[in-house]
Amino acid sequence: MEERSREGKPGLWPDEFPSAPWDWRRENNREDSFLCIFKVKAVRPRVIFLHNIYSWPSEITIMNDDQFRKLLDDYGYSWQGYRKVRKGVIKRLVRHMQQLGARNAEHYLEKIKSEPEIRLESKRLMTVSVSRFFRDRPLWEYLKKKLIPGIVSRNPSLVTVWSAGCALGQEVYSFKILWRIMEEESGPLPPLSLMATDINREYLAVAASGVYGDHVSKEIPENWLERFFRFDQGRYCISEDLKRNISWRLHDLTGALLTGESHHIIFMRNNLLTYYKDEFHESAVNRIAGALKEGGYLIIGSGEKMTVDDRKLRMVEDYPGIFQRHYNV
Repeated sequence: MEERSREGKPGLWPDEFPSAPWDWRRENNREDSFLCIFKVKAVRPRVIFLHNIYSWPSEITIMNDDQFRKLLDDYGYSWQGYRKVRKGVIKRLVRHMQQLGARNAEHYLEKIKSEPEIRLESKRLMTVSVSRFFRDRPLWEYLKKKLIPGIVSRNPSLVTVWSAGCALGQEVYSFKILWRIMEEESGPLPPLSLMATDINREYLAVAASGVYGDHVSKEIPENWLERFFRFDQGRYCISEDLKRNISWRLHDLTGALLTGESHHIIFMRNNLLTYYKDEFHESAVNRIAGALKEGGYLIIGSGEKMTVDDRKLRMVEDYPGIFQRHYNV
């Protein structure tokens, strides 16, 4: 048993955990901050954030799975949706707790319920940015071959698209790239108006910048990389031409719609239906579907399911996860 001082000299672990195995990880490359995971078999793993490990803290900020579930319940979020991504989310929440001086989940919940600004920041920290370019490639083939041509033929003056819960913007730029490819192959298309919204202001800033890491090279064909991206110091930058005519806006999908605009296509993939409990789906989906033009399409994730109002929407038979708004409704 040993305790590490700033000079690395051996000492003694605190008496409270005389034989506990710890996994120490440097956090944010700060000399005095570490993230550690308590791994005693008899105890559920807990994320613990310690300041200045060289002097043992009198109190430790923690959030275990049961406490995280309570937070999810308060927001109406789904455990099943967050289960696989919870470690990263909890890590952000624990850091927020430290900043607020909340030393346990109960105290944190009290602050969230009593202070709207803290609640808003907490919800922002719980957003998940997992996405990639052309996610679910068969969908993009279906859009290219069937959905978009039909929309264009009925709407020659303007096509409007909303990416609801756009995260870091990969879906938005995927659509712009597809639109450009179709123009090159089939001739001029109508003007395109694209709105992209998310609850996380930082995600929107990244999306609007159009700058991504080298993972992009695994998601997009090489010839498209050369045509639609500029490689600069290890980063892939979306061409300035593709960044035009996109409106990036802050919006919570569970709240009121931003404007009275209506859209030919609404992407609502892998966000509301994944991360919220079922009882929140119906009202939110009906409200969002109300922003569709007659004959417009609502697209959800390939693994998602939702109950729809048959008077407003019908399921597209030849591709799962796409719903069309009825005409004259």
